[in-house]
Amino acid sequence: MDSPAAVTSRSWNRLLLLMIVTISGGSVLRAQQPAALPAAGAAGQHGFHFSIAMGSSSVSASCPSCAVDVLSDRINGFSGTVQVGGAITPKLIVAGEFMGWMRNDVPIYRRIAALNIVVIGYPTPGSGFFVRGGGGALRAIIEDDFTLAQTDAFSSQIGVGYDFPMGNGRLKFTPQVTYISTFGGATTFNGISSPEVVAPNMLQIGIGLTFH
Repeated sequence: MDSPAAVTSRSWNRLLLLMIVTISGGSVLRAQQPAALPAAGAAGQHGFHFSIAMGSSSVSASCPSCAVDVLSDRINGFSGTVQVGGAITPKLIVAGEFMGWMRNDVPIYRRIAALNIVVIGYPTPGSGFFVRGGGGALRAIIEDDFTLAQTDAFSSQIGVGYDFPMGNGRLKFTPQVTYISTFGGATTFNGISSPEVVAPNMLQIGIGLTFH
């Protein structure tokens, strides 16, 4: 019969062997598991898209038929945009956009509102850099105590920006620059059609929050 010391030695050897087999087996299982998925958005854009931005916009206008050039000087004002849409591909988003701008210098009040369809493209996978373009309809109003001038026109836009991820979620911090021009406009003064066609243009610089 084995001595108690021999039995104890064999017991410890078996326990040690069991521990080695268990650890080795766990390592093999972990090695066989698939790699962790990349962070959301790293492989491209997916699903619902929402963005809200605000900033400053410089506005000017051209009027080729006006006898006196009183509109070409640029005026800065507050602007904001809201976008709602979705990803068509991992590199492409299509959204509807509302844009507003205002500048009040009593007694003169200036307002611009536009509805656009915008296409946002991400040229490089995994990068937050994007380019955007689109078009829609725009209304610009200037009024004082006696006169209301209104221009309705088609609009086009082009811009660039960058989505900086906030944490590991789908929320992004988005600085952006956009240029908006107009064409095919019609102008009225106090509701009366005018032969002069005023064509506003706008340079927007803003910071937004984007979810997609």
